[in-house]
Amino acid sequence: MLLGNLSQNFSERTTVKTYFETAHFLYKQIEDNTEKALAMEHYISDKFKN
Repeated sequence: MLLGNLSQNFSERTTVKTYFETAHFLYKQIEDNTEKALAMEHYISDKFKN
């Protein structure tokens, strides 16, 4: 989800690296924790509804 969030400055190397590091950190937090994964999914869904 985070890596797919494109913006005008997404082509900048530092921006891409920041998105990757954030996504990687979040993935590691939920890798083997279904409860936390579901909680994060609900949080993201609630906060970023269109």
